Amino acid sequence: MNKSPVGQMIRDHINSKRLEPINFPEPKKTKDSVDIDDLMLPEFVANELRDFPKPEIFSQMILFDWQIDDAILYPRIEILRLLPHGDEFCHLDGITHLDHANWEAGGFRRVKPSMFTGHFKKTLLFPKVFKEEAIAQLGAFLLRSNEDFENYIPIFDGYYFGRDLGIVLPGDKLDLKIRMINFDGRRSGTVYGQAFVHEKMVHILTFDFNIMPDKVFQRIISKQIAERKRGE
Repeated sequence: MNKSPVGQMIRDHINSKRLEPINFPEPKKTKDSVDIDDLMLPEFVANELRDFPKPEIFSQMILFDWQIDDAILYPRIEILRLLPHGDEFCHLDGITHLDHANWEAGGFRRVKPSMFTGHFKKTLLFPKVFKEEAIAQLGAFLLRSNEDFENYIPIFDGYYFGRDLGIVLPGDKLDLKIRMINFDGRRSGTVYGQAFVHEKMVHILTFDFNIMPDKVFQRIISKQIAERKRGE
């Protein structure tokens, strides 16, 4: 799995600061998980899940013990207030579930026709990266809505597994569920997410992230930009 340059900078910073371990609650156990064979998945997807080199995560597909709810806990304006993203790149329209005790969250994205423009000229194909960005931003909201991490920037640092399982069309409501399944003492972790349309799963994703203080992140990026400009 490729690691991003920014992610490596963050790991270097974390290692240099010798941060103390964080007391992070254990995720819920596998009482709400099912075997892959019990799920209605394409055979090639099920095989990839079985064979993937992190069996403790992928030998079972997580099912959440709560349902998608239409009631909005946090509207888009509150999401924009909390996330570092601007309106143009915010892929969440609402938060419908937030559980810091078990580190789970739910949200949704309304799919607009403009999101398909220019992706494939002759085929109506929703970009996979939009699903994954929405899941990642839901993870960021889960983290930053916790007062202990509200001043930290979460950085996507590569994924273990991502797979499309269904079609998304203009006008659909893309429902999202995530669980933070790992968070180590070095302030990096792993998030597992699912996306649904009409209660049918259309995407699964498991990815790594790192976090660091907002101000430190800004200094690192500013330094990288300055070095780039000097080298041009």
